[in-house]
Amino acid sequence: MTPIQWDAWMGLPAERRQRAVTIRDAKLVGFVQTHMQSIWQLDLNTGCHTFDTVQFPLLSAMQFVDTSADTTEFPAQEISWPEMCHADPAWIPLVVDQTLGRSKQPRKLLPPGQ
Repeated sequence: MTPIQWDAWMGLPAERRQRAVTIRDAKLVGFVQTHMQSIWQLDLNTGCHTFDTVQFPLLSAMQFVDTSADTTEFPAQEISWPEMCHADPAWIPLVVDQTLGRSKQPRKLLPPGQ
């Protein structure tokens, strides 16, 4: 993220950050869901946990939300993340930077409630 993007992201309310990172594209949701189900099935068969919360915090926190009551489009699902992922504006950029090995600008999470 550039400094301008960082400032803009930090200034957004939590609800807007949540909407910004929610995936609603039906083809993309279907693609991700199909591949994640294959990986989860492999986990069940092998007893190995592919997506642990430390190595893959965004993947492990991913939620497939049924929105069929809200829309007539198919598939009626979206991908979102729990409140902890967008309540602190520094959380997602920090996790992405750490995952990609970019720690040039160390960022700190805000204390809970800020």
